[in-house]
Amino acid sequence: MYSKIQGMVGKPDLLKTNFKKGIFISKTGYEAKWWNSTEIEGIKNYFDGEVVNKIQTPHFSIIHISRFLKT
Repeated sequence: MYSKIQGMVGKPDLLKTNFKKGIFISKTGYEAKWWNSTEIEGIKNYFDGEVVNKIQTPHFSIIHISRFLKT
């Protein structure tokens, strides 16, 4: 995926990138973290929110978590 946007994020820094932990770091300093389902659930619970939208592709997903104010 990152090879297609290399012009924007830079070349991968394979000495700093840790695929097992889901951490991508480029030679320009761009960083991305891939979250597993347990981590996503923890983030949702931390913000006391609900998943209101999710975009799933074979390579990544984007999750919109909204925190509703309780009255």
